[in-house]
Amino acid sequence: MNEFQSLVNKMLEGELSDREAKKLHAILETDPEARKAYVEQCHMHAFLAEEPSLKGALAESSPIDPEESPKVEKTLWGRIMPQIGVMAASVAISVVGILTVLNFTGRNETELVSEGPVLTPEAAYEKAEFPNEGNLKRPPTNFAVISKSPAEDELVSFNHDIRPILSENCYHCHGPDASSRKADLRLDIEANAFQPHGKFEAPIVAEDPESSPLYQRIVSTLKSEVMPPPDTNKTLTEEEKDLVKRWIEQGANWEGHWAFEQPSKQAVPDTDWGVGEIDAFIAARHDELGLKPNPEADRETLARRLSLDLTGLPPSPEMVEAFVSDKSYNAYEKYVDVLLASPAYGEHQARYWLDAARYSDTHGLHLDNYREIWPYRDWVINAFNDNKPYDDFTVEQIAGDLLPNATQDQIIATGFNRCNPTTSEGGAIDEEYRTIYAKDRVETTSTVFLGLTMGCASCHDHKFDPVSMEDFYKFSAFFNNLDGPIMDGNARDTAPVMVLPTEEYVAEWPSVESEYDQIFKLLEKIKKENKDGFEDWLAEENKQLPSDIVKPLLISKLAPEAYEQDEEEKKKKPADKLPEADVFFTYGQSFEVPDEVSSLGKGDGFILSMSYLGGKTAPEGEYLLMSKFDGDRGYRLYLLFGDPDQPNIGRLRLELVHSLKSQDMISVTTKASRYAISAWGQYSLRVSYDGSGDASGVAFAKDSKPMAVDGTLTINQLTGDFSTGAEVVIGSDFDEETAKKTPVVNLAYYSSEHPFYALSHFEGEKALRKTLEKDEGSRKKKEKKALQAFYFDMIDPERSPVRKSFVPLENKYRVIYDHATVSLVMKEKADGEPHAFMLSRGDYEKKGDRVLADIPSVFGTLGEGAPNDRLGLARWLVSPENPLTSRVTVNRYWQNLFGRGLVETSEDFGIMGSNPSHPELLDWLAVDFQENGWDLKSLIKKMVMSSTYRQDSRIDPEELEADPDNIYLARGARYRLDGEVLRDQALAVSGALNDKVGGVPVKPYQPKGIWNAVAYSGSNTRFYKKDEGDAVYRRSLYTFWKRTAPPPNMVIFDAPSRENCSVRRERTNTPLQALTLMNDPQYVEAARMLAQRSVEASIEGTSNVENLIGSMYRFAFGSELSPKHKDVLLRSYKQFLLNFQADTDAAKAFLEVGDSVALESEDAASLASLTMVASQIMNLDSFINKY
Repeated sequence: MNEFQSLVNKMLEGELSDREAKKLHAILETDPEARKAYVEQCHMHAFLAEEPSLKGALAESSPIDPEESPKVEKTLWGRIMPQIGVMAASVAISVVGILTVLNFTGRNETELVSEGPVLTPEAAYEKAEFPNEGNLKRPPTNFAVISKSPAEDELVSFNHDIRPILSENCYHCHGPDASSRKADLRLDIEANAFQPHGKFEAPIVAEDPESSPLYQRIVSTLKSEVMPPPDTNKTLTEEEKDLVKRWIEQGANWEGHWAFEQPSKQAVPDTDWGVGEIDAFIAARHDELGLKPNPEADRETLARRLSLDLTGLPPSPEMVEAFVSDKSYNAYEKYVDVLLASPAYGEHQARYWLDAARYSDTHGLHLDNYREIWPYRDWVINAFNDNKPYDDFTVEQIAGDLLPNATQDQIIATGFNRCNPTTSEGGAIDEEYRTIYAKDRVETTSTVFLGLTMGCASCHDHKFDPVSMEDFYKFSAFFNNLDGPIMDGNARDTAPVMVLPTEEYVAEWPSVESEYDQIFKLLEKIKKENKDGFEDWLAEENKQLPSDIVKPLLISKLAPEAYEQDEEEKKKKPADKLPEADVFFTYGQSFEVPDEVSSLGKGDGFILSMSYLGGKTAPEGEYLLMSKFDGDRGYRLYLLFGDPDQPNIGRLRLELVHSLKSQDMISVTTKASRYAISAWGQYSLRVSYDGSGDASGVAFAKDSKPMAVDGTLTINQLTGDFSTGAEVVIGSDFDEETAKKTPVVNLAYYSSEHPFYALSHFEGEKALRKTLEKDEGSRKKKEKKALQAFYFDMIDPERSPVRKSFVPLENKYRVIYDHATVSLVMKEKADGEPHAFMLSRGDYEKKGDRVLADIPSVFGTLGEGAPNDRLGLARWLVSPENPLTSRVTVNRYWQNLFGRGLVETSEDFGIMGSNPSHPELLDWLAVDFQENGWDLKSLIKKMVMSSTYRQDSRIDPEELEADPDNIYLARGARYRLDGEVLRDQALAVSGALNDKVGGVPVKPYQPKGIWNAVAYSGSNTRFYKKDEGDAVYRRSLYTFWKRTAPPPNMVIFDAPSRENCSVRRERTNTPLQALTLMNDPQYVEAARMLAQRSVEASIEGTSNVENLIGSMYRFAFGSELSPKHKDVLLRSYKQFLLNFQADTDAAKAFLEVGDSVALESEDAASLASLTMVASQIMNLDSFINKY
C-alpha cells in the first residue's frame, strides 16, 4: 500500500507521470483494498462512468426500497433521509449531481435512476472507470490519451514541443531572472542559445545534437554533468529528450513565444462539417486526430444549454415549447437573440467579471467593514446589457476619470481598481500598504487584460516570462499617482468617491457640490497664505483662547448633589463637582440648573453637548443620555442600539415634547448607517435645536461631523411649549424602566449661535493649553494641527468669518451626501507624475531607482504622443500593437461556454501557461473580435451558433478514451454548474426568483455565526442579519459579499473569496456540496415552492399526484417526464407519504422551512411528500449539470 499511497499523493498534486499513472490504474483494477482507500481519500472527486459491458449498472440502483436504506436516528431529517434515495443512496452521492453520471445510452431524455438494488461505493467501483473530466483537475486517472507529440516524419515545433520542456526544466536557472541565473547562461533568448559566451561554447548547434552542449547535458548519466541537476528533482523523460534531439537535427528552428506575437487570421481550413469558421478549425483538428464529432443535441437540450450559458437561468416551459415548435429556418438564431437581449444576460456575464475584478462589499482586511461600491457592479451589468464595446469597457474601467469630459458612469467604471482589499488596522504603515495596493492592481490588470503573472516580478525578474523588476515597477507607477488616503478608515466611503444623490436632491446637488468645493478650496488657500498670522498668534503673550470666544449657558455651574464618596464609589459615580468638559461617571444623577437653562422651551435655540465612551453599554436597547422631563412634557436625548441591519451601530434621537399622551411633539432620529455611533467607540456628541418649533431645526453631529437624519422616523407635530421645571437627569430617565442606564457622559448647554466646530475647540481647551506650554520642537504633529485648526477657524481675521459662513452650506452638503449612495472611484493627483521606486526584494523600506510609468519593454512603448498615465495604459491595452488583450478575452468567453479555454490556463498566457489547443482558431477569433468593433454579443453569438457548441454531450467510449478532457471538442461540454447558477436555477424553477436588476446588496439565508466567527468586535459586519421579504429571493449576483466570510453556499461550489483576481474557477466534487443541495434552507424552501407551484398550476380534476410530479418536472426541465421515470418518482412519493403520515409533526415542521408561507392544506403529509420528490428532481445529475 506504500507504493499505492505514494502514487495517489502524486496524483492529487498533479505530478503523476504517464508511466506512474498506468501503474496506479493497474493497482486499482486488481486490489479491492486500494480501490476502497482511493474512493475514501479522493472524496469521490472522480466522475463515475459506465463501461460498455455494464450499461445500466448505475441506473439499476434504487433509491426507493426502504429495506435497503440505513437506519437513521429519528430526527426530522433522520425520518426523511432514508427515503431520499435519488439524492443520497445511489453510488456515493453520484446521482445528487455532485458526481456526474456520464450517459452512454443514446437516449435524449433526461436520465433518472430506475429501480434495482442499491450499490455500495465498492460495488459501484467494480462497475465503473474513472475518466478525467476536462474541467476537473483531480483525479487525472484516464491514461489513454491522444498523443500530442509529432510523428517521426513531422517537424518538431519549438513553441509547442520544446519551449514547454525548457521552461519547466531550465528557465529557473537559465531564464529571465538575473538573480537566480547560473553560469550567466540564458536559454530563453535566441541569440544567447546559439552563440558562445565567455569560455562556454554555444549551447545549441543547429542540425548537430552531438555537438550541442544542451543536448549532451540532458542525456548525460554523470551527476556532475546532467541537467537539470539531480538536486532540483527535475528530469526529462526519454520522449522529451528525443524531442530535443529531433528539433536540433531539424535545424533548431526558434520561434518567439506565441502569445507575444501579433495574432493574424490564417486561412480557414476547407472541411465538410459545420456552419462557419469555428467549425472548420475544429473539424480540421478532428481529421488530424481521427475524431468524429457528435450529432447536434435535441432542441430541449439546446434550449436549456443556451439559457444557462447566456443568462445563468433555466428556460421557462413556455420558452422551450416555443423554441421546439418553431419550424422556421432561423428558429435557433431567434432563440439566441432573445436570450442575448434579456436583462439576465448582463447579470450572468457580470458574475464572471466580478470574480476577475475581485468585487466585494467589504474592505477585506482587519475589521472588514462595509464599503459602498455596488454602483460599480451595476455599471458592469448595464455595460454587458448595452453591449458596450470591449475596448470602451476596458478604457473606462482603467481610466474613465481621465477621459475628456468624463461622465458619471465613466467615473463609476473606475471602481474596477478600487475593489482591492484595503485596511485601516492600527500600526499599519501607509507606505507599506501603498506598495501592497499597487502590486494588487498590477496583478489584477495584467491577469485580466494580458493573461500575465506580472506579480512574480515584484521581488526579482520574472523567472519565466520576459518581465523584469523594472518592468513591474514601471507598470505599478500607473497606479502610484492616485489621490485619496491609503488607510480606508474602516469607512464605507473612503475617498475618492462618486456621489449619487437621492431623487429629491439630484437637481440641487451639482450646485451645492460645486459651491462647497470652491469655498473649501478658498479656506485652504487662505490657510496657506496666512501662515505668518498663525506664527504671530503663537508669539502673543495674552493670546485668545476658545473660552474667550465661546460662552456656554451651562457647564462649570452644573454640579451633582453633594455627598462624600469612598474610593470604590468613585469608580462608579460622579465626582463631588462636575469638572469642566471632562467625562465623568453617572448612574442617573439629577442636577439643578440655572434659570437660563431651566426655562428653555419651544422658541429658544440651544445646543446640547456631551461625551460618550463606548464599551460600557451593551447593544440592543435604549440608553438615555440626558432628559429634562416631568412624565408628559420636556425634552430628552436617547442613544438607540438594535437597528435590524446594524445591531452594533447606534442612533441618536431627540424628543421635544409638549404632551407625550397626545403626541404633541417633535422626534428626530439619525440614520444608523452613516457616520454612526459604534457601541465600542468614543465620541463627542452634539444636538442642536434652532427654536423654530419645526423638526427641520434639529441637527446632530458626531465629533463635529453632521449626522444624517432618518426622515421615515421623524414626528413633526409640536404645537405647544416643552419647557418644564423638572431637573436635568443624566444617564437614566425619571422612570428607571423606560431606558437602560448610560454610565459615561458629560453635559454642556450652549447658545445655538455657535457652530459645532467652535464647541469642539472649546471643549478641547485643556489639551490646547497643555500644547501651548510645550516648546515648539516637542509638539507632536497632531498637536500642531489642533493649534492651527483653532487659529484658522476662530481667530484668523480673514478665514474665520468665511469658515462660519460656510456652516449652512456645509450642513446642506452633508445632508445630501449622507442620504446619497456613493461608489468608490479612481482619481489622479493633480500635480503628480506617475512614478515608482524600485524596491529591493519588494521591501517598501529599500527604495532604489525612480522609474516612470510604462509598459513591459517586451511590448515596446505606449506609442508616440501617448500620455504615460492610466489613460495611456488603457488605450494601449486595446490597441492593435498589443498582442494579448483580444486573445485573452476571446479565450475567457470560450471558457465560459465550453468549460475550458482554448488556452486552459486562462490566467497565464506566459511561458509556463498552457499552449492553445487550437492556436489558429484562437488567433482568428482574436482578430475577428477586433475587426468587429470589440463586439461581445457578436463574439458570443458566433460561438453558440457553431455546430461545435451545438453537439450532443453523449460520450462514445472510444472517443472518451482518446480525448477524456474533451480538449478537441468532438462532443458537447458537460460539467457541474457554478454555485450561483445552481441557486438561481432553484429559485427560478420554484417560481420564487425576484428578477429585479441592480441595487443594494442583499442577505439571503446563511448559517448562523459565520460572520461573527471571523469578525473583530468593532466591525460593522460582525453580525449577519438576514433580509426579509423578496430580497431573500434575489439573484446570487446581489448577495452581500463579505470578503473574510463569503457566502458559504457559493464558496462550497468553488466560488473564490475575491481576495484576489480570479479568472478561472476549479470544479471540485465533495459530499458537502450534496448536503448543501439537500439541506440548505434556500434549496429546501425552493423544493416546497416548486411543489406548491405545481399544485397551484393544476387544473381542477388534474391535480392527482402523477400530474403534479409531471408538472414539477416540466417546470424544472421544460420537457415531459417519461412514463417509466414518472413511475419511479411516484413510488418514491408513496414511500415518503407513509413516513410523513406516521409523523405529521415532522411533515409540518418540514413545510415551515424558509420565510415563505406554505400552501394551506389539510394534508401536510401529502405536500411534504411532494416537496421531497421536488427535491429529488432538483438534485438530479441532469439538473445540476450543464449537458
